[in-house]
Amino acid sequence: MTLIMIILAVIGGATLSIQAAINGQLGSSVGVFKSAFLTFSVGALITALLIFFFEPKQAVTLLDVPKWQLLGAMFGVPYIVIMVFAVQRIGTAVATVR
Repeated sequence: MTLIMIILAVIGGATLSIQAAINGQLGSSVGVFKSAFLTFSVGALITALLIFFFEPKQAVTLLDVPKWQLLGAMFGVPYIVIMVFAVQRIGTAVATVR
C-alpha cells in the first residue's frame, strides 16, 4: 500500500508540471486571470462530477464543515495565478522545481 501511495504522489507531482506548462500556454493565449478562471471552472466541474458519481452522499456534507476550513481553497488562487504568470516568463522546468 505504501508503494502505491508513493507512485500516486509521483504521478501527482508530474501532473503539476504538466498543468503548469498547459496553463502557461493558456495564459499566453487568453491572459493570466482568464487562464486561472478557466482552470478553476473546469476543475470545479470535473470535481463536482466525481463527487456526484463516486461520493453522492458526501456532496451534502461539504458545506457542513467549519467555514474557516473552506478558506483553504483560497490558497489555490494565488498558486495558479503565480504559476501561469511565472511559467510564461521563466518556463515550466524552473517554475516547478521544488
